[in-house]
Amino acid sequence: MVEVYVNDNGIIGLAVSDPLKVEETVVEDGKLLDFNEIKSIYEKSQLEALNHSVMFDSLLTLSEEEAKESQVSHYSFKIDEVSLRYARVTEQNEFEKALLVPVWSFCGSCYDENGKLATEGSFLEINAVDGTVYNAQVGY
Repeated sequence: MVEVYVNDNGIIGLAVSDPLKVEETVVEDGKLLDFNEIKSIYEKSQLEALNHSVMFDSLLTLSEEEAKESQVSHYSFKIDEVSLRYARVTEQNEFEKALLVPVWSFCGSCYDENGKLATEGSFLEINAVDGTVYNAQVGY
């Protein structure tokens, strides 16, 4: 399956899903962090994650003409869904093998200061076991 993310600026993201072959279970009956800990990590990490997000970068890549027209200088984010799911986490430069790791995914919408929808999707994913921020765009 291929998903293409598009906004007024064009294609802003691409997700490719393919079948996985599970070879072994590394941890059985693992413990997840308390959700209050996850919320605290989210609050500390949200701006840093957005600053390194392809999704957020696409908002800042307007042409000079578009930037002059819009005169938008701030955005607001509304998180309207938080879900626990599995993410395929790889090592850097190692795509062939990966771990399926439980992550908390914070999804929502981003609006410009005029209330116009700029983009939507998952803005931050946090590993539910160790609390590290997972970057879905690079896979680790």
